[in-house]
Amino acid sequence: MRAELDISVPRNGDYYQLWSLEDADGVASNLTSHGLALDIRDSAGSGAVIASATIEIDDPPTAFTVRIKGSDFDGFGSPTEVVRLPYDLKHTFPDAIVEVPVGGHILLIPEVTS
Repeated sequence: MRAELDISVPRNGDYYQLWSLEDADGVASNLTSHGLALDIRDSAGSGAVIASATIEIDDPPTAFTVRIKGSDFDGFGSPTEVVRLPYDLKHTFPDAIVEVPVGGHILLIPEVTS
């Protein structure tokens, strides 16, 4: 089942959070030999990929950090407006099964501090 999660990214900072994926029983998945990718597009569907998150699987491999750099979006919209961009997380299992467990919008929020 896909979770919908909107993520706020400050234009003058980074989003950096620890995530985990759980099975149907609520147990964190072991991500050994799994692939994870989070891409952000300028529009849903076939829009161009404008940024990708850096994902690092932790040790033990039941959690991972997601980093989205605000500076990757310097060319999108005015620094004083909120911009919505679609994203999803692609999870590839060792046997090549692909799922997309999380998706939503990146919300670029205006700069306040320099």
